[in-house]
Amino acid sequence: GVGNRRPRFLAPAVEIVSVDRVGGDRQHLKLVVTGGDRVVRKMIGFTFGHHGAALKPGEHLDVVYEVGARTWNGNREIELKMIDAKHAHES
Repeated sequence: GVGNRRPRFLAPAVEIVSVDRVGGDRQHLKLVVTGGDRVVRKMIGFTFGHHGAALKPGEHLDVVYEVGARTWNGNREIELKMIDAKHAHES
């Protein structure tokens, strides 16, 4: 309800499919990731662009994110907004 924070979720050990720095000064990070279900999802990390050089396809991240909706050119889609991330330590 009003005044409550959006729910946050943890996606452990998602695999990076692609990494791209976006925005006027490349300050944001656009990731395409996949998890154990092999479904490909897009994520956006506002102000995470400076991490782009350190991330490579095939690496795994633990990601905290919020779910939202985005409308672009008349198309509405689910948007996963990255809140925090770190390299996953697989055992």
